[in-house]
Amino acid sequence: MKQKLFDFASVFACLFYGISFSLINIARFRQFQSFYYDFGIFARVIYQLSRFKAPIIDHYTFGLINAFADHFNPGIVIFSPLFWFTNNPEILLVVQVIFVALSGYMLYLTSKVLTKNSFFSFGVTLPYLLFLGLQNALIADFHPEVAALLPISLSLYFLAKKKIFLYFLFLIISFTFKESIALFALYLGIFLILTRQYKIGVLTLFSGITWLGITTKFLIPLFSPENRYFYAPHYPLNPLKLIINVADEAMERKTLLTSLASFSFLPLFAPQAWILAFGDFIARFAPESSVFGNKDLTMHYSAIAAIGLAFATIGAYPILKRLGQKIVSFFCLTLIFVPLILSSRPVLNGPLNLIYNPDFFRSIKNHQKTELFLTQIPKEGIIMTHNSLAVRFPDRDLLLLRQEYPCYQPDLILINAEAGQNPNNFWELNYDNVGQIIQKLKGDTDYKLSYQQNNKYIFSRITEHRGDFSRQGILRCTAEFKSSPVK
Repeated sequence: MKQKLFDFASVFACLFYGISFSLINIARFRQFQSFYYDFGIFARVIYQLSRFKAPIIDHYTFGLINAFADHFNPGIVIFSPLFWFTNNPEILLVVQVIFVALSGYMLYLTSKVLTKNSFFSFGVTLPYLLFLGLQNALIADFHPEVAALLPISLSLYFLAKKKIFLYFLFLIISFTFKESIALFALYLGIFLILTRQYKIGVLTLFSGITWLGITTKFLIPLFSPENRYFYAPHYPLNPLKLIINVADEAMERKTLLTSLASFSFLPLFAPQAWILAFGDFIARFAPESSVFGNKDLTMHYSAIAAIGLAFATIGAYPILKRLGQKIVSFFCLTLIFVPLILSSRPVLNGPLNLIYNPDFFRSIKNHQKTELFLTQIPKEGIIMTHNSLAVRFPDRDLLLLRQEYPCYQPDLILINAEAGQNPNNFWELNYDNVGQIIQKLKGDTDYKLSYQQNNKYIFSRITEHRGDFSRQGILRCTAEFKSSPVK
């Protein structure tokens, strides 16, 4: 009877979680709080793959490049059939949430196989779903590594069931969502070796190292205009310095403490699983220099850490069991109630709390005029627009808004210059830059103002000339603009 109760509770928790975050993400999208960087890029890539085209994106550093020059994630092709039925990218936000909710249920099943305790397994599932790093990942738009939590959780389930072929199949599938996911295989391989599963551990370790090597040393440089992997971090050679780097900043210590507290500090009870619990944090915190400096639980960077912490928590169960049933029951309760408390509004105020906020959903009405504005955009032509509008056009050839727009001569330039917007709406520009571009366009004889709704503008090119949209052309435009004394 108790087992069925927790089976139902796990299904209900995952279902509530999936529905809630789907509604939250749809609301954010319709409030124009989703952006071209990174969501629009992935939506564009997936759309192009759905049309069997090369995934070309507008990269602010490199110009027009193949998306696999940035990150190697061919696994996202599984989402391309979605664009056979709709051009609306918000479907990706919903599917990503479904993948994460399903990964929570797979984690519950995995824990049941390993611990034979449904109460404890439910206790592992809840902190996983409520972990602030995972909640924040779900409102940071679509990222392949977040969706990869489903194949990772499936691989762990089949590992627990000792179905080794399926374990490796889903592990390798998870690698295809982003090259860095192979790091998780390194942590998992070390864990398996420490738990005397030598053969599987060595093969897991080998698969992760091989995938990392092939993707970062060969495949990504093959696509890259600079023939290199752009995101390689630089780690200190001194092992002591590497360890110190992991917790030498207050933000790093806060992140580690919050993460452990979310799982009732149980990962500390399983030394053999410490590499799983802390591996992702070590990879992020230890480098002397890195393109990404995120050291908290915001954005999508802690999604993989969530499943590592959860699996390490499962690893603590044998120790709890030896301490007696009362200890097990106590920690089952803390696993349930501590994340609920931490995620609550007075403490960490996790994004899931938005589901209880009617004002959040009512604010969608404030953006209906912008939706109407988008219906006025011509169906043909190359578009240039800013971060918050560009995400709406996965099916169009598009460039992000730039001050050097005359060099590109796009067919259409779309601008929403309403005051009080999120600064990210104009990234990498700012509100003043956008105002300058509008004034320049109004005096530009190559363009006419074809539509205006308050501070929303559509400028259409009226000359035959069109700029060079090749990568070389975009880089030349940028270089000429930067060297020009008049901006």
